[in-house]
Amino acid sequence: MACFDGVSMSGWIKCSERLPKKFEKVLVYGELCLGTTIAFGLINEKGTWSLLPVLNEVYYWQPLPLPPEDL
Repeated sequence: MACFDGVSMSGWIKCSERLPKKFEKVLVYGELCLGTTIAFGLINEKGTWSLLPVLNEVYYWQPLPLPPEDL
């Protein structure tokens, strides 16, 4: 997969390469007890992930998409 500045063309960024700014709401891809899933999260004031649902480990993240323009 092609990459540009550590961001894959799919938009997913490896957590080992870069984390989002504190309190920036993002999508995360990580491990749940029964496999992998996409969740919603942010880096909290302690510098750790706050996630819904709670994941065992986060591998990738990406910014949230823009809202629809016709709202």
